[in-house]
Amino acid sequence: MFAGGKSASTALASLSQTVNILGGVQNYDAAQLDAGTLKVEIKFWYQNYYYWLLSTDLSQVIVTFLSATNTVLGTPVNSGEKSCGSGPGWCQYSTTVNLPVGTRSIQYVMRFVRKGGSDNDAYIDDNSLRII
Repeated sequence: MFAGGKSASTALASLSQTVNILGGVQNYDAAQLDAGTLKVEIKFWYQNYYYWLLSTDLSQVIVTFLSATNTVLGTPVNSGEKSCGSGPGWCQYSTTVNLPVGTRSIQYVMRFVRKGGSDNDAYIDDNSLRII
């Protein structure tokens, strides 16, 4: 589980990872990545501590597709700032998008936005990004 944490100086925390998909673990070649037939499935679970009558901290994931020269391809996938209702438990976000032709790496960013209190009580877990 990833958490926003505690910081008096900033209301925003983030983590990012960029993964090379040309070659890589799945061994995709340029012809496969540029065929226009692959999709990307993005899933994660999110949770926040709910403050009654106060603003609730939020979780967000942004996925960006990059070319060989790190040029952004297409529009990044943005989950929007997510809040998981007023009760305890986890909520799931899931979407499937087309992999832009020319993609060579994918950047995955988790953002945690504090809206109230002194702790950033936004959480993300069980991240999954699959090429299908």
